Amino acid sequence: MQTATLLSVETVAEDHLELTLLHPEAAAHTKPGQFIKLSVGEHEPAFLAIASAPGAPQMRFLVQVGSALTQDLAKLQAGGAVQVSTPMGKGFDLSGLGEKTPLFFATGSGISALRSVLESRDWTGTGARLYYGARSLARMPYQDEFSSWEARGVQVIPVLSREQGEWNGARGHIQDAYAQDPVDATQAALVLCGVKDMCVAATELLVAQGMPKSMALLNF
Repeated sequence: MQTATLLSVETVAEDHLELTLLHPEAAAHTKPGQFIKLSVGEHEPAFLAIASAPGAPQMRFLVQVGSALTQDLAKLQAGGAVQVSTPMGKGFDLSGLGEKTPLFFATGSGISALRSVLESRDWTGTGARLYYGARSLARMPYQDEFSSWEARGVQVIPVLSREQGEWNGARGHIQDAYAQDPVDATQAALVLCGVKDMCVAATELLVAQGMPKSMALLNF
């Protein structure tokens, strides 16, 4: 483990913090979907997906609140130190996308790894869609970035499962929202990060519609 400098820690949703770090081995982040281990004090390290694009000089991370580690992270000030590992993991292998239509499916903090994918290139002309599920708007980080992702050529479709307030968008499971307006699955690629049940159900749906199972991409 090495020492990284905390540049900022912000509350970005009801149940999430975002950390921005200067990582001593940022150059080792070469693929979207990679992660690090991070710890503060005597806490056991947490595994955090890197939310910034490979090559970015500053690394961003989304952290779900609730643990003793996140409580201590929330108390840190800019300039503080945290212990981090070298970026690791195989990330998402996007080399086979070619002319495929990219479908990004994320739930909860899984948006962290997919943010790295979205920020890694311009998706204009690919027909890319992001289906992003959360319990409510209050628990959906990165809403302020939707317009910039749209500008990169990604159609953003937020899906809420337990929103109690007024909401005119999609509700329920993200795979069900997709099923209401599917693409030609034989020409699609699925990039997934989130709860296991969603990943399994979404993959089964697209495979049943003709997508090769090899085009369901995970970062682990």
